Amino acid sequence: MKSKIQIPDFSKMAESTRKQIPPDIGQIALSHFKESFHKGGFTASSFVAWSPRKHDTGYPILRKTNALMESLKVAEETMQRIKIETTLPYAAIHNNGGKFSVRVTPKMRKYFWAMYKATGQERWKFMALTKKKRLPIRIPERKFIGESRVLLDKIDRHIAELIAKEIVNTFKNG
Repeated sequence: MKSKIQIPDFSKMAESTRKQIPPDIGQIALSHFKESFHKGGFTASSFVAWSPRKHDTGYPILRKTNALMESLKVAEETMQRIKIETTLPYAAIHNNGGKFSVRVTPKMRKYFWAMYKATGQERWKFMALTKKKRLPIRIPERKFIGESRVLLDKIDRHIAELIAKEIVNTFKNG
């Protein structure tokens, strides 16, 4: 008695998996980076919490409007490259930290006086009365996007699961 064993079309299997990988990885990466905003820190090889604010504002760091988190988009997804980006101009200073200065305007002084009257905090009075023409501002690094060993491990596991699932389905249906 002879039996024919049907050999699966491995090239078709590979092509199917190859097409599925970039969009899946794009979504995994996007989810990983957005998770930073929910956790209040970045996970590279381990979780590192963002430095706290000097003055509590009543809402989580970088989450007042969620504009920065929602601006993250998958810009490119190929087998060679997955690119997540934001077009917000202030994203880089929050992600990398840095220093800059702003010009003190009459409108700012008016705001400082209003805040002093509302809160009674001396710092607002000092800012309203400052003789400086520019105020220095230091933004601490609050990384939310970047290289991550944990993300690469998630991607590796997902690809292995996709391949295993494709093999099982091919032999089950073949």
